[in-house]
Amino acid sequence: MEQAENGHPFRIVVTGPFQSGRSSLINALIGNDVLAAQPVPTTAATQLVRFGRRERALLWFRSPMTTQDLSALPPGLRAAVAESGGALPCVELPLREAVSHVVYPGWEVNRLLGRTLPGLGRAWRCPFSRLELALPLSVLRGGLELEETPALETPEGEQALRRDLPGAGAVVLTLPAARPGHGAARSFLSSLWPRFGGRPLFCALTQADRLKTERERTLARELASSLLPPGTPVFLCCTRTAGEDPELGGLRAALLGAACVREEKAGRAGGSAGADSPIALVREFAGRYRERFPEETAGLLKQAQAAEARLRDERPVLAVAGEFSSGKSSLLNALLGYPLLETDALPDTTTCVVSLQESTGFHLAQAGGRPVSASSWAELAGLLRRAAAQGAGKPAAVGCPAPFLRGLRVLDTPGVGSRAEAHGGLTARILREEADGCLVVCSAERPMPESLCRFLEETLGELLPFTAFAVTKIDLIRPAWRARQAAYVRDVLISRFSLPDPLVLPVSVLEKGGAEKTAAMLLQFWASRRQAMLARRRQRAVRPLLVSLQDLLRRARPAEPSQAQADEALRRLARALLRLEGAPG
Repeated sequence: MEQAENGHPFRIVVTGPFQSGRSSLINALIGNDVLAAQPVPTTAATQLVRFGRRERALLWFRSPMTTQDLSALPPGLRAAVAESGGALPCVELPLREAVSHVVYPGWEVNRLLGRTLPGLGRAWRCPFSRLELALPLSVLRGGLELEETPALETPEGEQALRRDLPGAGAVVLTLPAARPGHGAARSFLSSLWPRFGGRPLFCALTQADRLKTERERTLARELASSLLPPGTPVFLCCTRTAGEDPELGGLRAALLGAACVREEKAGRAGGSAGADSPIALVREFAGRYRERFPEETAGLLKQAQAAEARLRDERPVLAVAGEFSSGKSSLLNALLGYPLLETDALPDTTTCVVSLQESTGFHLAQAGGRPVSASSWAELAGLLRRAAAQGAGKPAAVGCPAPFLRGLRVLDTPGVGSRAEAHGGLTARILREEADGCLVVCSAERPMPESLCRFLEETLGELLPFTAFAVTKIDLIRPAWRARQAAYVRDVLISRFSLPDPLVLPVSVLEKGGAEKTAAMLLQFWASRRQAMLARRRQRAVRPLLVSLQDLLRRARPAEPSQAQADEALRRLARALLRLEGAPG
């Protein structure tokens, strides 16, 4: 089977009990209904989906083939196996036909559901051990593979997990949202997972559209969390709704993030970690020259500590920027799912930087102050309004249970272009010094005005490849003209900013489903660039540190008793700089 176009394979094993939506979840994650998905037990063999330049489907026979397996084969395949003397390992078939051969037949479905008399007939066994599908889908590029195991209740499901869990990069456990405390899942978590764990585990509560109230959704999430290892992320996914579900987008982003983390760790193990890592070099030489250069080495160590703290948090920092009254706060509220941020037509609605991150509860803290807890969204919104009014521009850190924030830190910046010039300067500093990515918001009534273009030219720079653009208030434009407004923004970005394929999202927070679709596309956009964003952050945090260390070593070199030792120190520093410049970004 054709391997991934680039990168090492990162396999995500999707497992769960009967009727927990494993196939539907994979279809939704890749955006293609390729696997058979029905509201009855369906998947009878392992299914693997990976990237291929052309669509292919390979069916692997069981080995060895029993008489029962041979009798279950279609006549044409049975003859091919007989002619090969049982030596035929696999067969290539059209995709739809291949998928149909790993689906339970109707009579076996009835037996599994208990619709037949006990002891009537014997269990059917799929004659194939696995189905491998190669698909030319962009989400699978770079080595991402999705494997669905048979149901946890079956011997084939347990065998597949014992075989494939050791090589998995991450595992997704699917549970029906209406009954997450499934016995087969409990057995898996108590027996197999402790033996073969040690990798990221995610839980997808599928068929979440069946939960009609927020109370039901909260209870389902709490029950699932009580079964899972502490800290396991839980996503309430709707795979059958029109448009993309935001929690499904969050799961996709988390899985892509897990793949990126694995690549980053592999990269660090390949040469950027250890004794010659930038932080280790700074500490080694600061200790060596502490007595001769006390002030310089103290400054270096403080700088190293700040860089280490910045690199320790692997969540991308995303800034939301735009001119005042462009609908920036309204869009963020829609992405969060609650009107947390104050919205107004006046230019001073957002007067300070608000840092938003996911948490299990509600809390707010201002610079220099203690965190204050809240019991609800409404109470948190009141705290934030009072903090903005009394805080004299101090930044505020807000924690709230919003799925959009999972794995991210989002900075809401003051609007630019108003009479308050300090707002523009503060936003520019955030974009230059703190942001790993950006969401630029402009109104469909004034798409990409000259003042905003000049501001972005002066501030975005290397941040442009990690910047998405939202055209808000699109509902105020005649339907026939809406595509024209988005096309105009794209043309400006291509011609003026040399962006080859910018992400431009026309959105109305008033239209049903508009915010959910926007959230899903933004999460996918940033997840696909996460590794490059974090590599750029590493360069920006570490390069000034290494330059300062280089200055110190050059000052210390003439007084070194051994010039060879001094030259070796500079060579080690040069190698660290070269490795840093070789990082993607």
